[in-house]
Amino acid sequence: MSTQYKIAVVGPQDLVSGFRALGVDVFDAEKGETALEAIKKIKRMTSREQTGTNDEARYAAVFVIDSLVNDIPEDEYLKATEGALPSVITIPGLNADKEAGTRKLRQLTEKAIGSDILSND
Repeated sequence: MSTQYKIAVVGPQDLVSGFRALGVDVFDAEKGETALEAIKKIKRMTSREQTGTNDEARYAAVFVIDSLVNDIPEDEYLKATEGALPSVITIPGLNADKEAGTRKLRQLTEKAIGSDILSND
């Protein structure tokens, strides 16, 4: 029997509700604190499914609007998103900081390989 994985998106209802038409589970969050609680809930649901104690959804990926992630203290965000599943990915909102994605990618690559290989310097 194969495992069925789902996708979730976390963000303001008016921005993410269209994802429902694609079969994505939508978690409404207007503030960073609410987004953090949604991420934790999704992680718990996935974790319980893995141990066989709950028949709720198992999520492979969670997309979170970047402005909400920016409102979450980094240490809390890292703690809530650790582990393999679900993978938590930030996506740009309507008023996205165009440099934020590059900064995040630079941080991730530096963490992974120990050097900033994306610098133009």
